[in-house]
Amino acid sequence: HELADGKPERAGTYWTAQTDISKYKVHAPWSPSDPIFAAALASPTRLAALETRDQVPVIQAGYAFADAAMRSFVVPGAPPPAGAPKIV
Repeated sequence: HELADGKPERAGTYWTAQTDISKYKVHAPWSPSDPIFAAALASPTRLAALETRDQVPVIQAGYAFADAAMRSFVVPGAPPPAGAPKIV
């Protein structure tokens, strides 16, 4: 298939903070809790303007969404992460 820009079709995925993570075929053994997802959804999108403690839910939710989406649609054979990313 060729895309409108003339380039070949590529594998990819898309997600938002409002995506229901349970809709993905693949889930990690680790996932943020519902309160973490809620805090991430309520956060502004400018991470630089947030205190580190406020960045944590956004980073953890984003990590979980990226993993679930990528392993569901782009690299289904990839191993799941061992856990949440370390945030320093």
